[in-house]
Amino acid sequence: MTRRIVVTGMGAVTPHGDLAQSVAAVAAGRSAIGPVRSFETSSFTQTLAGECLVFDPRPWFRPAKALKLTDRRTRFAVAAAAMAVADAGLDAAAVEPAGVVIGTSGSDVQTEDVGRALGGPEEGDARDIDYFAGRVLRRLNPLWLLVNLANMASAHVAIQLGARGPNSTITTDWIAGLQAIGEAARWIAGGESDLVVAGAADSGVLPFAFASFEESGFFEGGEPRFVPGEGAAAFVVEELGHARARGGRIIAEITGYASAQGDLATAARRSLDQSGTAGEDVDAVYDAAVFTPRHRHLDDAAADALFTNAPSRFECSSLLGHALAASAPVALAVAAASRPPGTILVNSVGAFGQAASIVIKGRVAA
Repeated sequence: MTRRIVVTGMGAVTPHGDLAQSVAAVAAGRSAIGPVRSFETSSFTQTLAGECLVFDPRPWFRPAKALKLTDRRTRFAVAAAAMAVADAGLDAAAVEPAGVVIGTSGSDVQTEDVGRALGGPEEGDARDIDYFAGRVLRRLNPLWLLVNLANMASAHVAIQLGARGPNSTITTDWIAGLQAIGEAARWIAGGESDLVVAGAADSGVLPFAFASFEESGFFEGGEPRFVPGEGAAAFVVEELGHARARGGRIIAEITGYASAQGDLATAARRSLDQSGTAGEDVDAVYDAAVFTPRHRHLDDAAADALFTNAPSRFECSSLLGHALAASAPVALAVAAASRPPGTILVNSVGAFGQAASIVIKGRVAA
């Protein structure tokens, strides 16, 4: 990192509420996992999830009619980003030049609406362009595409915050959230921005997502089982001098970031090397802890490869559900807000083996 990058604000939306409520609940060991209430799950082998049942998006949107252009992940993102900006003590003038980068695994594409559109009485083939345009698209809400575009989360965060800096969306599956934070650090390191709102928003508590998990075998196996969740976590990522000049509170410093395909140990080692941190200097590992056999061995193999004596580990997916791209950022926010940060390795593993790691140091040198 050619410029020093720090975190100066955090915000989160989880099934337990905001960041403070989530910290208290996780510290007490309270689970937010229960039977899915937003749709019928009797046809699935998994009927539990971590749902954000008490979340109200209306206070975070001006004008309120902007909600018509948003899905759940976008609403989570806007709320978490606004909380992070408030936590960082930023006013509107300070936020205006800020960049925004949000990670998400994708959209549910409003499957109920699409199903109704495809399920009409006319005979036809939806693969036929003329039929699809004339018979199917005409039944969809005209705003359907604007709700479901992958970049809507980052777009609406920027609109609601008034942030006019660089704007991007990362959709690399479940590691997208951690990659968004790493991308923000790279923007700052490269001089593209001094201030970025970065994080992730996602939901696995959707009919299409449940069907995908079922078909892919994520609900198979013994205990603990994979339980989908939803939510968001956002961070104000800032150049150190910029933060100090405005008197910002410095939570931690980002010193390394890397990603890899199929090998968490490689991503983690690269991030530690970039940070100049040896394995024995890591105080804790924060991870998304995907509870499936195909992922659990990646965590174990990485720990064996990196550490002689494995440091303590923190995860909260077992209490909140796995919020896909938002899972690792949520774990980072909850842990950083609840325990004294030392040198932390944050890991994320994707559905098909992608991996990302970030090194964060709570002790920021002069």
